[in-house]
Amino acid sequence: LYRDHRHLSMTGHFFGVVLFLCHADWFGDLPPAARRAVEAAAATATVRQRRLAEAQDSDALTILQAEGVEILPRSALDMAGFRAACAAIMDRERAKLPPELVAAYLGQ
Repeated sequence: LYRDHRHLSMTGHFFGVVLFLCHADWFGDLPPAARRAVEAAAATATVRQRRLAEAQDSDALTILQAEGVEILPRSALDMAGFRAACAAIMDRERAKLPPELVAAYLGQ
């Protein structure tokens, strides 16, 4: 990144997702204790993965700064303008998805 981009704006507009999936019938056929154990393991893994991702982000920013990339924090950005500029794209893409999926993803 630093070879081609000398500026980085911390917009927070990218959110990576990794899904933990299993077949519903398989999960439903598990004994209750096993289902709880799978759910607990998934919750533990989620917390761990988020901590690892935060550490990787921090390490990456340190490297970028050392390479001379100017990093603009979110507080220095016109986020309202950014949202306004992206609104039509957001509306178009959300319309392609089931409303319940969008609500679940956005926590609504």
